[in-house]
Amino acid sequence: MAWTVWRWVVDAKPAPFYAPFLKFAGNCDRKQHYEVRYPSNAIIKAIFVPARTGGEGKPLHEDYVLMEWLALAASAGRNENRLDDRVGG
Repeated sequence: MAWTVWRWVVDAKPAPFYAPFLKFAGNCDRKQHYEVRYPSNAIIKAIFVPARTGGEGKPLHEDYVLMEWLALAASAGRNENRLDDRVGG
């Protein structure tokens, strides 16, 4: 079983955590992507591009920044899962 959801946040101030990693100044368009493949993993992605250059179906701007995070969910017992986000870290 799998779920994938995403959205583009358009012309918004970048979150303070990500701002130092961006290759451009000012506002950005940010794609938030969440993918869950039950029961074993979750993938979270964020794509940052200069404001008004992002959107579904558009090519990524040359100054894009991509963040990816993988979390593994292991069974901790009946009806309970535990996330382990130490992969690649």
